[in-house]
Amino acid sequence: MKRLLLIGLLMAVLLTAGCAGKNENAQPGASQTAIQAPLLGGTGFSMADPAPANYTVTFTENVNDSGQGIVAYSGRLTLEEVLRGTAAYNKIKQSYPFNLINIQPDREFMLVRFRYELADTSIPGASRLVNRGSFAIYRDGRLDADDNTYIIGATPDFYGKVQKDGIVDGWFAFTVPRNASWPLVVYGKDSAGSGIWFKTG
Repeated sequence: MKRLLLIGLLMAVLLTAGCAGKNENAQPGASQTAIQAPLLGGTGFSMADPAPANYTVTFTENVNDSGQGIVAYSGRLTLEEVLRGTAAYNKIKQSYPFNLINIQPDREFMLVRFRYELADTSIPGASRLVNRGSFAIYRDGRLDADDNTYIIGATPDFYGKVQKDGIVDGWFAFTVPRNASWPLVVYGKDSAGSGIWFKTG
């Protein structure tokens, strides 16, 4: 009797383990995004081949958006304009004359203006939130925390939640050392290194 009971318990454990395999419907963390790079690569899809200003990159990204599940967004992204130093300072001061922050004397402001166009979504009616947090600043091949510190930018701000055919067009700001090389700006970079890369100078 005890032997039969042990066999029954063992079978139950094995069946439970078999059912507890990988859940194909499980969703990754809400912050996960994955840019689908072309098989043959292309301008903008690697740090080694960043897109220049006024070059439009067409892309698809899979994003786990809270409340919407995993959505594939197809869009176009363009770096429209870059300002650095005095020009960036004056633009920010013009936009926010009473909110301009003080920065370290060995650093200077940079402003970039991006245009995000959402062409299509895999789920009808899905919306995409894009803002400063969608980007990261890389300089000399690495991410620097000071470069990526949030600061107030210029108007219009790069911020918006859009649906199919919607557009977000605006500026965001950061600072770099005065004598530093021109940084790269990457959209949607994940842990595997995929993203859309732009050069600022």
